[in-house]
Amino acid sequence: MYKIKRNYEEGGLLQVFERAAKKASYLLYHTNNAYWFRMDLNRGIREFPTDVTISINLDSPTDTIEYIRKHGYYYPEEINVGLGAGHIFASLKLDGKTIGYNKTGFGKIYIADFKRVYEFPPAVAFTYDTYIDRKFRNRNYGALLLSGVCRLLKQKGFRSIWAHIPPWNTASEAMHRKLGFERQKRISYYWVAGIAWTTDDPVRFIELVESRHRTVPMQEC
Repeated sequence: MYKIKRNYEEGGLLQVFERAAKKASYLLYHTNNAYWFRMDLNRGIREFPTDVTISINLDSPTDTIEYIRKHGYYYPEEINVGLGAGHIFASLKLDGKTIGYNKTGFGKIYIADFKRVYEFPPAVAFTYDTYIDRKFRNRNYGALLLSGVCRLLKQKGFRSIWAHIPPWNTASEAMHRKLGFERQKRISYYWVAGIAWTTDDPVRFIELVESRHRTVPMQEC
């Protein structure tokens, strides 16, 4: 009732009906799609210049999750599965204040866009998203944070890290490409009246790509 009242106060009956129609439509049909990107952690990880006022926090998930709850993309099942599997909830701090975060998982991973938990191959990570407060964007802070996460993964013996980025999010794609992520494939998700499917199984595809890379001799950078 609160949402209906707020919609009415903001836009009258027309907005109430528009929001209701949009919700009803979503319950019958919705879709999303994204390009999947891969970064080889055996290659060099790019450095990004910074100063003493910026720091990366990789081991305080509670603080990061609280920031996500207030400012970012908060999905309870994603968080719960991530905490149980020991995922990385990293934050970027400016003068001690959190200004962004990164969520990166491995093992069991809940992907909100597909509304299900996937079991990723060993030594393969998946970065959900990197978020920087709007007033601090365009300073390479997102790339700086993600590069710190990548270094931690490499230290832990991970072979690669994946991301999925919707076609409209050109800023995110540019950031990932700066780090060396390479586009692999577009996978779409459909939900129609309770029946859901994807154009390809992401884990099966990842396993196929990873098997190909294992057959290529590793080169020193």
